[in-house]
Amino acid sequence: MAATSRILVLDLEGTLISSAVSQIPRPGLHDFLTECSRLFSRIVLMTTVREEVARKIVQLLAAEGSAPAWLADIEYIQWDGKFKDLFFVPGVADVSHITLLDDMQEYVADGQEERHVWISSYDPSLLVDDYGFPEVLEDLRRRVRGERFG
Repeated sequence: MAATSRILVLDLEGTLISSAVSQIPRPGLHDFLTECSRLFSRIVLMTTVREEVARKIVQLLAAEGSAPAWLADIEYIQWDGKFKDLFFVPGVADVSHITLLDDMQEYVADGQEERHVWISSYDPSLLVDDYGFPEVLEDLRRRVRGERFG
């Protein structure tokens, strides 16, 4: 399936940044998001962080150059706070072309587990190299190419 029909749903805390409090960008954030924008035609944000706070965070990340400028205006998806149901993405009738990138498996809606790409939680206090983005990037590329994996 072509990249033009693909949607990527991003989590914020633990996935793109450390937390809404510390707001430390994950290493390689800019390059990762740039590559994702090549792979996916639509990228949206679905996070436990309230929209007004999330908007300030992504605007700051873009303004300081930690993320591409387009992140400042990313589409924010409202959800029920229990499960990240991909049907919450406006205009979606079929979730088979959507990928959720999230560090928290417990937020994945029942029946949508195969749409989830797990990424390790980003915690800069651990003082270890973080390979979260390089580790998931090949997985995302395979999904865009339509390859199956477990």
